Amino acid sequence: MKKSLFILLLPFMFLGCEDENKDEQFRLEGKTYSAYAFDHTDPYLGNTTKVYYVYRFIDNNRTEKTARKNEPHGALFGNSVDTCIYTLNYPNLEIKVPSPNGTSTYTKRCEFISEKIFREYNTQGFYEYIFIES
Repeated sequence: MKKSLFILLLPFMFLGCEDENKDEQFRLEGKTYSAYAFDHTDPYLGNTTKVYYVYRFIDNNRTEKTARKNEPHGALFGNSVDTCIYTLNYPNLEIKVPSPNGTSTYTKRCEFISEKIFREYNTQGFYEYIFIES
């Protein structure tokens, strides 16, 4: 009798474990990642600025993409702050970026190497984004 009661209760013992795993899912909300993009030389002044691309994940499906001067927390390079829609299916990340005129979007395909690093692929290779804060 005790043995059959134990066998009946055994599946219920693991239900609590399943809920704990759901809470440990990887999430991007509140996190910021940055990648060195390129050096820009001012054609008039001749000075060079390092440009970093930064994604700041706002909630569970929106992120802001900016270009920053000289460091990930630097002043904006240009005046563009793009609000993008993203879909996370860890380790895959898809980001829909609005076109410059705002009439359409293009998709950036990304892949997490770890929770601290993801790669955004393009026709020339990829940018490697590093976690900088949450």
